[in-house]
Amino acid sequence: MTIFDTLPGKQIKQFDSEFTLFSDLPQSCAVNQFFMRFSSSSGWLGRTYFTIWSEKEVLRFRQSQTSETCYSSDFYFFGSNGSSELFGVTFSDGEQYFSAPSIGADADVFLIGEWDFFLKSLSEGSWLQK
Repeated sequence: MTIFDTLPGKQIKQFDSEFTLFSDLPQSCAVNQFFMRFSSSSGWLGRTYFTIWSEKEVLRFRQSQTSETCYSSDFYFFGSNGSSELFGVTFSDGEQYFSAPSIGADADVFLIGEWDFFLKSLSEGSWLQK
């Protein structure tokens, strides 16, 4: 059993990779570990539709961020609920996963918790009760 077993629709990489998408974050970060084994994930995780973007989509999102972007560089976005909520990770106080509206600012970020609690909250829909 791995920390990724509950993720829906995982696309396994054709080859193992030491590629670290977020090179300025620890390689042990769950999202970096995900991208070493899988290329994306998408589907219902309990009560929440959860998509982990492909590497290409993450890079495109990061490149599209401009000086007008309202979120600071402390937030690393990697997915969404397929609608208006983004998901990401920050290390401002340890490895913490969060949700944020696609149009918003740092004050709109809702810290959910570490990876396992993040997935549990998405599955139960409790992250919606901010």
